[in-house]
Amino acid sequence: MTITRDIPALVENLISKLKRRQVIGSWSVSTETLLVLRQVISVSKWNNVRALLDDIAHIGHRLVTAQPQELAVGNIVRRVLHMIREEYKVHLKELEEDKDGQNGTDSDPSTCDEASLRVGTTTSAPTVASMFTLMGGIDFTEEAMDYSRSVYTFKPTVIQEITEMIDELVNIYSNIAGHALEQINSSEIIMTSGKSRTVIEFLKAAARERQFQVIVVDSSSKKETLDLAKGLVAVGITTTIVPHAAIFAIMSKVNKVILGTHAGMIFLFARKPSYSSLIFNSNGQWWFDCCEWNSINCCCCTLSFHPCSCPYWAI
Repeated sequence: MTITRDIPALVENLISKLKRRQVIGSWSVSTETLLVLRQVISVSKWNNVRALLDDIAHIGHRLVTAQPQELAVGNIVRRVLHMIREEYKVHLKELEEDKDGQNGTDSDPSTCDEASLRVGTTTSAPTVASMFTLMGGIDFTEEAMDYSRSVYTFKPTVIQEITEMIDELVNIYSNIAGHALEQINSSEIIMTSGKSRTVIEFLKAAARERQFQVIVVDSSSKKETLDLAKGLVAVGITTTIVPHAAIFAIMSKVNKVILGTHAGMIFLFARKPSYSSLIFNSNGQWWFDCCEWNSINCCCCTLSFHPCSCPYWAI
């Protein structure tokens, strides 16, 4: 794989931003990672998919090492690797179908029928990616695939798929906000803690048609608490800030607790997803115990780029 001079500069620039915390938040980190990977794929010269997969995996390891706390980096890199493998399988099937079609035009009709029947039986079943394969970034059928074959028309497909991922991230908050009315009813008292753009957009979408109150619990960062409260007040939501010590005293008046997540962990043992957990901006286990004690529903808002495997550096 031939790498131009601009690619190391792009990667080093993103690594520097991650180390200096100039790019903060799962959404910003995911978008920057996709933009860099798209630029790497479009500018670099490669003849086979194996060279492309190795180079993206190497870049992913460097990005994850630069800022291990931003778990969305590894998730985005694994999604890109998974997408390339799946598109490569589809690309090979199309080439085999075109080759069989050309050979079938000059052969015996009965032979053509048998060949087309065989192709139909082998390619009729769609390739279904399990959640474990997507989360872990590990394809155990990879040994049977030949990624060293030369491909010359594969680059536009990969670039188009990454562009669709970027468009998905742009509209991802509007998609999750569409479920707000299913969770929030009128005249309810909602409690939340920790600044989360997902929670803010979720509550703003519900406030367009429902009237409710929000109690913001003061977190360790005073600025994040004030920013969250100001964002809710700006759209007409009645917001009250309470100290952390007053949660148990007012929890009996609360109808629902809504929390934002930083990441979702899938723990893998023996090549099987054993159990999962969520990483919150605040103490999630304490909130769950409090809600269970008072029999209150707890809603966790997470996005598609939040789930990742454990260990998170396994790309």
